[in-house]
Amino acid sequence: MTKPLSDELKFTRQYYKQLVGGKITAVRCYYDEENKWMGPWTELTVQIDGDDQLTEYKIEISQDPEGNGPGFLFGLPVPREPRKSRRSEKISDDEEGSE
Repeated sequence: MTKPLSDELKFTRQYYKQLVGGKITAVRCYYDEENKWMGPWTELTVQIDGDDQLTEYKIEISQDPEGNGPGFLFGLPVPREPRKSRRSEKISDDEEGSE
């Protein structure tokens, strides 16, 4: 017998499913000047093509839904020395703080 999904799990799946097919076009890393001790925040710019229009979202990686501090995504390989890429990459390291 399959256990029914909790409302929280249903919401979480639907929320993140919106990103399927999207394209990350930029990554920005920055410090909140008042809370530098928390570590850097990361913002992804994601473009999603749907219903005859391209929509761009700014996705911030947070430790919780309330935005109480920066978070971390697991699953990517550890980056090595910077390499030159043939594709255009936009990575911004904003040391001045948030906008």
